[in-house]
Amino acid sequence: MATNIRNDSANNIRAFSGINNVDAHSTLQNGELTRGINIDIDAKGKITRRQGYTKRYNGTNIHSLWSNESITLFVEDGTLKQLNSDYSADSIRTGVSRFGKVYYEDINGDVYYSDGKVTGVVKTDGSHAPMSTPIPTTRPVLTSTTGVLPAGRYGVVFTAVDSLGRESGATFSTYIDLADVGGINVQGLPVSHGESVTHYNIYCTTANGAVFYLSSAVATGATYYEINTLPSTGHALRTQFMDMMPAGTHLCQHGGRLFVAKDNVLYFSQPFQYGLTNLFTDFIMMPSRILMVISVEDSLYISDESNIYLLTGTDINQSQMQMKAHYPAIEGTAVKLDQRVFGADGQNGLVAMWMSEAGLCAGLQGGSFRNLTETKYVPRVGDLANAMFRQQDGKNQYIGVSRTRDGEQNRIYTSDVAVAEVIRNGVILT
Repeated sequence: MATNIRNDSANNIRAFSGINNVDAHSTLQNGELTRGINIDIDAKGKITRRQGYTKRYNGTNIHSLWSNESITLFVEDGTLKQLNSDYSADSIRTGVSRFGKVYYEDINGDVYYSDGKVTGVVKTDGSHAPMSTPIPTTRPVLTSTTGVLPAGRYGVVFTAVDSLGRESGATFSTYIDLADVGGINVQGLPVSHGESVTHYNIYCTTANGAVFYLSSAVATGATYYEINTLPSTGHALRTQFMDMMPAGTHLCQHGGRLFVAKDNVLYFSQPFQYGLTNLFTDFIMMPSRILMVISVEDSLYISDESNIYLLTGTDINQSQMQMKAHYPAIEGTAVKLDQRVFGADGQNGLVAMWMSEAGLCAGLQGGSFRNLTETKYVPRVGDLANAMFRQQDGKNQYIGVSRTRDGEQNRIYTSDVAVAEVIRNGVILT
């Protein structure tokens, strides 16, 4: 462990203040470092050697480690797994990307995830479910039968309902004209729709009507159903024109909706129906590919490849977009931490922190945006990055890891923490 600092006149080092890679070496202030490796710096400026590590799990092609303190998930060779307290692992599902990153979002203890190609939910009990219930693959086939329906034109659609009570979007509608009083024989119900589906809802309009009302719930395995009378208590169809949330990246819950980025499009779900969206209306187009989406209460911070934006408020239909910085976030480095840890005394809630090519940034509730290190520290921009916030031995540490073409570069970016190699006048000190 060694240091590269600018000393005071008595050649004493009173405290180390962290890394400064912005100013020229000759202008560094007392206690500033140019680089450092395997060291931590506490709030009083004291340097200690960074703790080592112990290997706990053997595996192949491991990536996308994530935890919400209740459940820890990672991917090993294309299989999503849960890490147990004894460092064993249980397989949750196969078919996940072997090398591409998986993105997670905790919503009331359920973990929604996507790798850009597949989606799913890990429930609080560790079980797995689809992100939403798929739309039935077959549409109604209608013929006339006996009944007391008034003459007129009727439309019929199907939806599927799973064991969690989640209803899918509706099939395309099929119509039939009854010339006289009669009924409707409904066929075309799916033969199989996955193990999680418990029943299908059949909706029907009134004569010459446009609104679909619940006619009946039919158990899986049924081959037909007859509508002989108008529904007396059935509710109106709520999921017409809804579809499953697309697979994407940078999952984020905000204002009772799930947001998912896909290239330069930010899709959002229906309120509190996190797996359902209207693909024709529920999206925001950004100028370029989305690199970050993170929420803190009433503020949603978004970065594309050029700028950082703020979406104000929790109602997406009333939100306003504001530009906050003319530089992008470094993809994968956004984390959340308690505002009191950040330094907002007496304020409850969260603050978002992320790395940018211009320094470490913070986004607070109410839309306050700050670049914390632009005058002192600017990171290297890697090809792939990740970050975490850690509290250990009385230190609050924002830890960023960036992988570049010339290898891995580990960085810890806070005013009281440094991981760097220490050099004086171009000579490494040991």
